[in-house]
Amino acid sequence: MLRRRSPPSGVFQTVAIVRCGLRWDFAALLDGLSISDWLHQAGELALSRELLEGVVLRLSLIAGIFALAWGIRLATCRITDAVTERVERYFSGRQWAGELRGLVVPVYAWLLLLIAKRAMVRFGLDPGLIGIAATLTALWIVLRASR
Repeated sequence: MLRRRSPPSGVFQTVAIVRCGLRWDFAALLDGLSISDWLHQAGELALSRELLEGVVLRLSLIAGIFALAWGIRLATCRITDAVTERVERYFSGRQWAGELRGLVVPVYAWLLLLIAKRAMVRFGLDPGLIGIAATLTALWIVLRASR
């Protein structure tokens, strides 16, 4: 027959003290991190004039690159149309010319975005937004071409 033993008299009190001590240490750790100061600094940074100017300049660069790609497409329309017609002759049964015409501007824009990204890296600037635009443009080209 097994008998149940009661724990020694100070065991539960020690566990309660340790738990309270851990909670107090965790609260002290959170106070030491000063999360409210971090949030305040992040709010100031997000609304800073320098950050907004940088974002606007990068977005205008991306828009300018797409406008330049459209201009290049207009200037090289005869050449690119001739290339697509030559490609179409080799692959009968599918209308490549119409499908490839829609990809010319994004391909030019993608190439120009890659050039801009490399130039920004070369000059020590952050190419983050330009790289994202190049990646999204490449994704759009792949999705459009795979239809």
